[in-house]
Amino acid sequence: MAEGDFEIANPRTGEIIKVRNTGGDAEVCFETNKWLRVFRRSPSSRISFKVPRDFDLPASGIRRLARELAHALGASVIGDQGEIYD
Repeated sequence: MAEGDFEIANPRTGEIIKVRNTGGDAEVCFETNKWLRVFRRSPSSRISFKVPRDFDLPASGIRRLARELAHALGASVIGDQGEIYD
């Protein structure tokens, strides 16, 4: 589980944008041994994440993690347009 709020820099302006951690944000440790905040939970208990370029590939690491998380929660991975990912 991630502690603290999520901060990211706007790539165009450099402005730091802060998103409040509602208590359900999660980090993932990748091959680089660096923990990255991947999953963010909204106040309405929706979990969201930035889709990587390889997400359409069934072997995508984030897709696999999202699928496992959804399964554990009895939920589904649903895209912005309502598409369901297995």
